[in-house]
Amino acid sequence: MKLATYLSKHELSAREFSERLGVSAEAVRLYLSGARHPSPKVMRTIHEATNGDVMPNDFMDVAHPSDAAA
Repeated sequence: MKLATYLSKHELSAREFSERLGVSAEAVRLYLSGARHPSPKVMRTIHEATNGDVMPNDFMDVAHPSDAAA
């Protein structure tokens, strides 16, 4: 799941989510826009904070196997 989808689904702002991660709201906005990828440490924190809904590959535009079946 993309980070933007997760935030929308859970009605969270970039600022609110940034507080959970311990990064700036600007960093989250850059992740959302694709202008910056999270570091491996932050990707791990995002994965944990989203209970596994957002995976590191979700930042890399890698298709999910279920998408290839279509």
